[in-house]
Amino acid sequence: MASGAWRLSVWYFAYFAFLGAFIPYFGLYLRGLGIAAFGIGVLLTLMQLMRLMLPVLWGYLGCYRGGRKTAIVRSALFIAILAWGAVAAASTFPVLLLAVALLALALGVALPLVESLTLDHLASRPERYSHIRLWGSVGYIVAVQVVGLILDATAIAALIGISLLLLTVCFWSSVLLPESPQRLHVAVASGWRELLGHRGVAAVMMAGFFMSFAHAPYYAFYSLHLADHGYGKSAIGALWALGVVVEVLVFLAMPRLLAAARITTLLALSLAAAFVRFLLIGWWIELASLAILAQMLHGATFGLHHAASMAALNRWVAPARHPAALALFGSLSFGAGSLCGALLSGALWDLLGAGPVYTLAACAAMLGLGAFASLGVLRRSVEL
Repeated sequence: MASGAWRLSVWYFAYFAFLGAFIPYFGLYLRGLGIAAFGIGVLLTLMQLMRLMLPVLWGYLGCYRGGRKTAIVRSALFIAILAWGAVAAASTFPVLLLAVALLALALGVALPLVESLTLDHLASRPERYSHIRLWGSVGYIVAVQVVGLILDATAIAALIGISLLLLTVCFWSSVLLPESPQRLHVAVASGWRELLGHRGVAAVMMAGFFMSFAHAPYYAFYSLHLADHGYGKSAIGALWALGVVVEVLVFLAMPRLLAAARITTLLALSLAAAFVRFLLIGWWIELASLAILAQMLHGATFGLHHAASMAALNRWVAPARHPAALALFGSLSFGAGSLCGALLSGALWDLLGAGPVYTLAACAAMLGLGAFASLGVLRRSVEL
């Protein structure tokens, strides 16, 4: 692996190792503090809410350190470390709210910039993106398994120290990131209407919104749902890890998949798989065999969807506009989509229960497929 690709892979490993500790177990940590389901939902939706601010921030960030992407990433991760320290010290809900918001904003700034660095580094070989990005999935798998075992042997409070260590490693790995000649500048904050005027780009954004909406109750409440059905922390970690293992396999297969099928077809298949997956999670989670099947579908609902979305944006957006397109994608999908889904599922979780909430998620995936098809990209080739 070339030096630049290796350094990017290390960063992805460290960043997603932190998320492998944070996403499955932070809800359990919050419940241990006595916070109700709605409060947990609000705190976790901050990860999405802060992404909505990225297109607004982009122009200001372009003025920082001459728009050097690596410098912005390092600064964002340093702020993330400080924010996590505030999470550990928080004694009231408002303080915790502010600390998680700052953490979410910092992490939200870092990821699309590294995604942009990766596409810049690959240049004429964008199909290799998945082979670099898969190391993030590997980091997630390792973290979710190891942290689950540690928390089973100790206490949920140990999550704070473990996560701080992982964030620190992520910061130091950002020092190794290769810089790109493509600088972030104020101009990339403009022209959102032009981006969305491209039929293919608009389809990717709409599919991303609905797919993220569908995944919101999964990321917010899946661990709690499993715990309520008698699964231990190590079993919860194993199921999270299984989904990401399949995700890695999909990333490895992406160059062949992209050569064999149209990007739009792959995106449509991922949305259809999400419909099946969330119905299984909502109604048959107590059956281990179906719980395993549902997690295996994560390879399609996240791995296939994300890699195909990145390939589409790389193909249909000029390189100088990659940061803008990735920021907009993060804002509309991981931001707006996840925020709407998490707030609604958080409000309905205690009222209706898991089954109806995950049925809503499945319906959102179908809405995404319908919206995707309505733009006509499934019937014709889309070019830049």
